[in-house]
Amino acid sequence: MELANKVALITGGSSGIGRATAKLFASDKASYITATPLLIDGGYTAQ
Repeated sequence: MELANKVALITGGSSGIGRATAKLFASDKASYITATPLLIDGGYTAQ
């Protein structure tokens, strides 16, 4: 999937489908913002 030069807002990025989506965007050098109320879990997604 070509995600380079794409931008996304990903909700629920700390777990499940949201986390998998964030990792997919990161692996393809895309820009994204992940929104989650879970600061601890969300930090692990960003790493």
